[in-house]
Amino acid sequence: MLRPLPYRTTAGCFAAAVGVLHATFCHATSLEPRDLRQVAAAATQVIHGTVVSSRSRWNDDHTLIITQTRVRTLDVLKGADDSEVLLTMPGGRIGKLVVDVPGVAPFRDGEETILFVVDDSKGTKSVEGWSRGRFEVVVDGRTGERVVSGDLAAELRTALRPGAAAAKSAADKTTALSGVLDDLRALVRDVEAKGGR
Repeated sequence: MLRPLPYRTTAGCFAAAVGVLHATFCHATSLEPRDLRQVAAAATQVIHGTVVSSRSRWNDDHTLIITQTRVRTLDVLKGADDSEVLLTMPGGRIGKLVVDVPGVAPFRDGEETILFVVDDSKGTKSVEGWSRGRFEVVVDGRTGERVVSGDLAAELRTALRPGAAAAKSAADKTTALSGVLDDLRALVRDVEAKGGR
């Protein structure tokens, strides 16, 4: 949603921005609910990386603020072995004008993350399902271990063993990074062996 600071935004401007947003990004990523196998199949790359920088700017038509984020890859689990990936996401801030897009959280410099990346027909990269294909890596304050936050571990267990109910315990909310990366590699191999299914 548009959130101008001292500037006014009319309903017409907001509707136009949403229309441009839809036309610009919906062909590059899906906002429909998808299970992790579908997310992995849709992704052209699955990477583990660290955010280097983010910069907001107007798109080429000057109709929408977008944010471009550079991510240095630490590990590539699927797709091209790029040393760095440039992601383009809708929304951002230029001066006093802010465009907030539901489901698109800004990246933080230095953030460690696992990303399911998709390309559009022009080769512009974004995150599959915007927030659906993004999982943050954090340090467990109790153990000092790097873990993946969110439900990725539980989803991986379900995706690798269809029909098995994923445990819903608190332990599923964070899981060791090394184990998650191993399971992701296994999922990518399985999806590719089954032709993207």
